[in-house]
Amino acid sequence: DSEESENEEYIDRRAILLPAIASVVDALGGFEGGVYRLGDECYGCLKDLKKYWRKDDTDDERTVARIFWETRVLSNDLVPILLETAGKGLVEDKRAVACADLMTAMTWPIDLAEELKELDEVEDKGTDYTQLLLSHLNYKAALLRPGVMEALFSIMLPCLAKDTKERKERDVQIINVILYLIRNLAF
Repeated sequence: DSEESENEEYIDRRAILLPAIASVVDALGGFEGGVYRLGDECYGCLKDLKKYWRKDDTDDERTVARIFWETRVLSNDLVPILLETAGKGLVEDKRAVACADLMTAMTWPIDLAEELKELDEVEDKGTDYTQLLLSHLNYKAALLRPGVMEALFSIMLPCLAKDTKERKERDVQIINVILYLIRNLAF
């Protein structure tokens, strides 16, 4: 039965990805005495999470998105890392930019009509989008906490302050990431 083998494939994929992603999330850092402490390899971990996120490009079940939701990585780690690093000394903290980039990817609008149409074209596997839609609502609430927007603007403003002639491609990318994130929150 093809439905059964696809379900097993999802379980296998999940069984492989969950421990790997969970260990990366654990290495990001954590709260000690009410203060978020960044892990030694925080930036590398953020880059790894972005690589994992890209695995969902070919996964109709969005396994990585579901694991990210279960680990609560956005509210428990990405927001605190952003608040800890954005605008604190270094004009462009790579960790803050990496957090914003992941947040933008994680809040990208789900076109439910398009997703359901694609499922009709293939055999309907009964993919449940309820959890993914719920995760988006929670992500938006987490990003609207006090300080988050200011932190995002503190990443973008130095790039915007540059004259268009002296702006590098990286500056334009940072501006776009933050603007897309704001668009995602409004969507």
